[in-house]
Amino acid sequence: MNNEPIKKDELLKIKIRLQFNGVIILNNEFTIEENCALSLDSKDPLAKFRDQFFNPQGNVIYLDGNSLGLLSKQAEKTLLRVLNEWKSLGIQGWFDPEKPWFYFGESLGAMVAPLIGALPEEVVATGTTTINLHSLVSTFYHP
Repeated sequence: MNNEPIKKDELLKIKIRLQFNGVIILNNEFTIEENCALSLDSKDPLAKFRDQFFNPQGNVIYLDGNSLGLLSKQAEKTLLRVLNEWKSLGIQGWFDPEKPWFYFGESLGAMVAPLIGALPEEVVATGTTTINLHSLVSTFYHP
C-alpha cells in the first residue's frame, strides 16, 4: 500500500460523453479542480437563467430536490399582479371578462395535457385528491 500523498496532476479525472438521439450533448473530461468547474460554468447554456431568481444567500448551490428552491423574479411579479387583481376585483375576479378565475383549472389543465399525452379538454388542475374527496363527501353527507 502506497501512503504517499496524491500529486496534483494525479487528481481524479472523469471522462463523460452523453448522447441523445445520436447527438453528442456532452463530451468532457472532468477533474476535481476549481478551474474545471469554472470552465464548465462558463459554457453552461442554462447560466442565463441564474439572474432570473432571487439568491439571498449569494453563491449557493441547491441540492435539495424537495425544497421550494429560490424564488423566481417572474413568480414574484405574477403573485403581486394576482394580489392586486384580487384587491381591485374582489369576488368579481371569478367572472372578470378579461381573465376570469373560474376557468383557471381548465387553462392550467390544457397546459399540462401535452406533458402527459392528453388532449387539452381531458385535463383539469384541481386540489389534492384528499381535498377533492372531502369536498364531494361533505356536500352530500350530513350525519
